[in-house]
Amino acid sequence: MAVELSKQLPIIIAANTSSLLSSAHLENLSRLEICNAVEKDMRINNFEVSQPDLMAFRVSLCIGFIEKLKNDITTGKSTHAKAPSTPMEYHQLFEKALPTQADHDPITRPLPHITSAEQCSGEAVYVDDIPMMVNELLLFPVQSTVAHGKIRNILTDKALAVPGVQGWISAKDVPGLNFWSISGVPDEELFPSEIVQYIGQIVGLIAAKDAKAGQAAAKLVEIEYDALEPILTVNEAVAKDSFHVSKRHLKRIQNEEMKTKNTRSVEGQVLLGGQEHFYFEPHSAVAVPSGEKHEMTVHFSTQEPCNVHTQVAAVLNIPQHKIIVKCKRSGGAFGGKERCFVALMAAVAAYTLRQPCRLILTRAVDVDTTGHRHETRASYKMKYQPDGKITSSEFEFDVNAGSSTDLSHAWVDVLMRRIDGGYTLTNFEGKGIAWKTNLMSNTAFRGFGSPEGALIIEDAVEKIANQLDIDPALVRERNLTREGDLLHHGTVPVNEDFLIKCWAECLEQSQYWKTKEDIDQFNKSNTVKKRGISIIPMKFYPTIPFKMLNQGGAFIRVYVDGSILLSHGGAEMGQGLHTKMVQVAARVLGVKMSKIHIMDTSSETVPNATPTGGSSGTDLNGHAVINACKQIVEELEPYRSKYPEDTWEETVAKAYVNRTQLAAFGFYNTSPLDYDMETNEGSMFNYLTFGVGCSVVEIDCLTGEHEVMRTDIVMDVGKSLNPAVDIGQIEGAFVQGYGYMTMEEMVHSHQGEVVNKNLSSYKIPTVQDIPKEFNVTMLRNTGAKQEAVFSSKGIGEPPLTLAVSVVCAIRQAIMSYRADQGDKSWTQLEIPLTSERIRMACEDDIVKFVASKSELQCKDATFLSILK
Repeated sequence: MAVELSKQLPIIIAANTSSLLSSAHLENLSRLEICNAVEKDMRINNFEVSQPDLMAFRVSLCIGFIEKLKNDITTGKSTHAKAPSTPMEYHQLFEKALPTQADHDPITRPLPHITSAEQCSGEAVYVDDIPMMVNELLLFPVQSTVAHGKIRNILTDKALAVPGVQGWISAKDVPGLNFWSISGVPDEELFPSEIVQYIGQIVGLIAAKDAKAGQAAAKLVEIEYDALEPILTVNEAVAKDSFHVSKRHLKRIQNEEMKTKNTRSVEGQVLLGGQEHFYFEPHSAVAVPSGEKHEMTVHFSTQEPCNVHTQVAAVLNIPQHKIIVKCKRSGGAFGGKERCFVALMAAVAAYTLRQPCRLILTRAVDVDTTGHRHETRASYKMKYQPDGKITSSEFEFDVNAGSSTDLSHAWVDVLMRRIDGGYTLTNFEGKGIAWKTNLMSNTAFRGFGSPEGALIIEDAVEKIANQLDIDPALVRERNLTREGDLLHHGTVPVNEDFLIKCWAECLEQSQYWKTKEDIDQFNKSNTVKKRGISIIPMKFYPTIPFKMLNQGGAFIRVYVDGSILLSHGGAEMGQGLHTKMVQVAARVLGVKMSKIHIMDTSSETVPNATPTGGSSGTDLNGHAVINACKQIVEELEPYRSKYPEDTWEETVAKAYVNRTQLAAFGFYNTSPLDYDMETNEGSMFNYLTFGVGCSVVEIDCLTGEHEVMRTDIVMDVGKSLNPAVDIGQIEGAFVQGYGYMTMEEMVHSHQGEVVNKNLSSYKIPTVQDIPKEFNVTMLRNTGAKQEAVFSSKGIGEPPLTLAVSVVCAIRQAIMSYRADQGDKSWTQLEIPLTSERIRMACEDDIVKFVASKSELQCKDATFLSILK
């Protein structure tokens, strides 16, 4: 039936190309003859084209395939045959636990994630695995079909007449505040009361007993709009001065003389696309009213139960002590699970209908409504000395924030402070604006400004090296952050020199200079395939840069059988936070990990918890766990001293008999972080996580295809609490960053709707995209010097930035090909660096031919360019 109902397109015969190829020996055909034949067959007006924007690329691709075939016949060698599949090569180096460390002490040992078996077998319970309850209703969203419009009328009669439908939930049903936010003053309506702000916005919910009735009814809801003019691009927002909160500015001049003394200059613009979180579990919530006193329990897949708790209380107009928010685990988050409207909507429905309500977003609705990585347009101007030392830098950022503030205002501030990558910018000025548009509200994403900042500054570094005609690694080494440097933010100098050690070790591990020579030789002997290499430094401050949020809580209960139940304020998202907290508790208590269990994260056990983000989860919650466990240790110390041969269970039994307290709440609030965003004073970090990554790539210049042949990473993670978990975080973050920078292109329609919402059209990395040789080394003989849990460092986000090494390596390969064509000019690239963009950047006579043909140019682009 699907085939019968699908649109049938006519079969097009490439008559000109077919005639040409069959009329002569292929090796005798000129490239111009091939170009002309293919161009005539593929003109846009010849047939209907699904994506005319990509027509020029498609033509060049077809010509490229014929050229490769011609080359194969002429030389007798294949330019496209894949090498035989070989096992992936890798090493994972880390510092082992000392032989003197107690056997039961799990710290620094490479241990598996405590629920890895359940997750691999499918036994792990997520929100939608919670069994259906008596009288439970399912909720189905009805979405806006316009980007900006006034709601004139909502017709629900037909929908409510469907058997099994129990109600319609919209703005009029919200008993409290119909606005919410992640931070700051609530500025996003839960349900639109009058105005819809973007296409796909949830206007209301159908509540039904079963999915079939709910889905059918949702399609029957009719909404009438008075269309309003939308703002869909950054340029439109700039023209109308439509922005969120305030325009941001940061300036620090440390050496005025350095700015002008014997300097050269460079400037450029960088365009960065968005990235969908694509976590395994979409936003999911089950709201359960207790039936009395307006009590309610909300199960939600979230990074921040505390904010959900606060927002549910606000929209229901109920005190927080009557609401419990629980999260057993989240099936991935990456920053995208801080938005909480799904939980709020489910809570409003449950409150209104007085029945349990379940709202599980489909992947398409999740993509429509939950936000993604910010699209950003950045401009830079830099001055530098003849040796590549950067003397001053100026940046301007135009950021697509979407329809509400969300975290975009904070993101612009943090981007300005993470723009320096692995370098020290002595004289700095940055300006940034979160532009308000009629698109879904963008939000946090793993790295929170660090990968974006690195992409921008590395573009400048590569351009400086290009102008000086030296290897970019020399410019990078000249500007590396060193101990004692005062950065362009805060008033506390860098207190460690581990970046220099990471740099030296990565140069040695990757054999950078020898590999560079081998690549140069390869490129000289290959005309179609080219290779590139790049080595990138990074530093990252694992923190949420607001003093108020630098606090953590933990609650520990020891039962009479000796088993231990631990709760803390952090959310488990697959990153292994619960595993590390159990390790920390086991060390302090002196027991095996098997005696400790974590049930979930709940506002009932740890109130007012800080969101899990900023790579700060271990630091904040780990200290709280230590403080709680120390109280238990103090209570048990008399029994352990008097009966040293007793087992843990015997010690606990004696303590219970003597009415000893066996529960404790630990609280951490002694972090010295006191940074002020407005004055640029105070401490923004206790320590920095450092890393260096080196990647080697190979590109096919006639198709744009590329392969990461090798990646070497050296990370300073302090004294790793769990090398197995940390190496997993390093490898996973790198691959996610690689996806963002090379393949995950978010495509918007002219109404601003994301059109590639599923894996059929949105490309994420697969096993085949992992570097063929992937080496990870954790720096030895290191350790955080201040405010760290057993000298460890936050690691969840920093390694993502090192994927910039792939982008820079691809640029080197492209420039090698362009040099063969007689063009040594600078190559400006747009992120993500897809196959289409790589091919068109490899400018040759084919690309120039295609560009010269108006018949191949799309006059009315299918897709919206957010940043132009």
